[in-house]
Amino acid sequence: MKYVMLFVLCICVSTNAFAEQVELRSGTAIVVMLTDTVSTDTHKTGQDIGAIVASNVYVNGKIVVEAGAAVIVNIAHARGSGAIGKGGELTVQVTGVYAVDGTLIPVTGSKTVAGDDETTATVVVGVVLCPLALLNEGDKADIAANAQIRTISLGSVKIEPKP
Repeated sequence: MKYVMLFVLCICVSTNAFAEQVELRSGTAIVVMLTDTVSTDTHKTGQDIGAIVASNVYVNGKIVVEAGAAVIVNIAHARGSGAIGKGGELTVQVTGVYAVDGTLIPVTGSKTVAGDDETTATVVVGVVLCPLALLNEGDKADIAANAQIRTISLGSVKIEPKP
């Protein structure tokens, strides 16, 4: 019985030691999709937001990043709309994606949007007709749920692919 247990242990250890790994190379594109709408009305700089990987990523015909995998995304910049017609600004930054074996893949990618800026029209109307027009705000900036962001992997990473 002792030898059977030793044999099983050796098989398990050797299987893990020889597990196949593939290399996800630097510069590999990974498409990310936001799961929630992000807006300058509801989100602030530094806040984490929800996102998932949009489609499988393959290396040598094997899945290394699965669609629906977790992603690390945050608000890099959020400025709400302001007086004198100034539009809002919003930048979302993707910094990491999780592989099928749990490895964190460092990535870079971002999406920036700006609300409509009505500064010129507001100033003209304010000066010519009514100074109260200067209180007019520009539009908020928002990114709809399901918006996609293209990211690029930073550095090569060894991953044990999904069987």
